[in-house]
Amino acid sequence: MFIFLKRRKAIKSFAYKLPLELRRRFGDKTFYSIEQVERTLENGKYDKTFSAYAYALLCSRKDFDSYFGDLKLKSTYDSLRKLVAKKYFKGIVDFEGGAVVRFAQGVGGTSYYEKDKEIMNFVDGQY
Repeated sequence: MFIFLKRRKAIKSFAYKLPLELRRRFGDKTFYSIEQVERTLENGKYDKTFSAYAYALLCSRKDFDSYFGDLKLKSTYDSLRKLVAKKYFKGIVDFEGGAVVRFAQGVGGTSYYEKDKEIMNFVDGQY
C-alpha cells in the first residue's frame, strides 16, 4: 500500500511539476530527450524510483526504447502511459510530451495531440 501511494505521488509530480520545469529549462518541444528529463529529475526533488513514468510521459517511444531496451523492464512504454493516461488524459495513451506541458499549465483542454488538435476538437464536439 505504501509503495502505491509513493508511486501515485511521484506520477502526479511528473504530470504537473516536471513538464513545467522542462519547458522553463529547454523550451517548448514535442518530446524531450532522455538527457533533458534525467537532468531535470536530478536537479529537482523527485522520487527517482518511479522515473520510468517520467520518461514514458515526456520522451518519444524511440528514445524510451533505446534507453530502457537492454534493461528488460517489466513495464513497457505503453503500459506506463496507459496507467497515467487513465488518471490524467481521459485514457488517451498516444499523447505527445508537449501536451503534458499544456496539461500542467492548465491549458490544452481536451486535446492531448499536437498534430491532431483539429480532429480531437471535432470529436469533442467543439466544431
